[in-house]
Amino acid sequence: MLGVVVIFAVVIVVVVDVAVLVTTVDDTPVWAVDVVVIVFAVVVVTLGVVDGVG
Repeated sequence: MLGVVVIFAVVIVVVVDVAVLVTTVDDTPVWAVDVVVIVFAVVVVTLGVVDGVG
């Protein structure tokens, strides 16, 4: 289960990175976007696990 989540998170981060690099004209820091995506993914996964257990 955890392995699938990690792979899913990595794929999302890569896709978002590519999208940011392709679409942004200004110097938007990619790492800042990564942080937001990772935090969002952790929250979603945590809620999913808690919901699944509860």
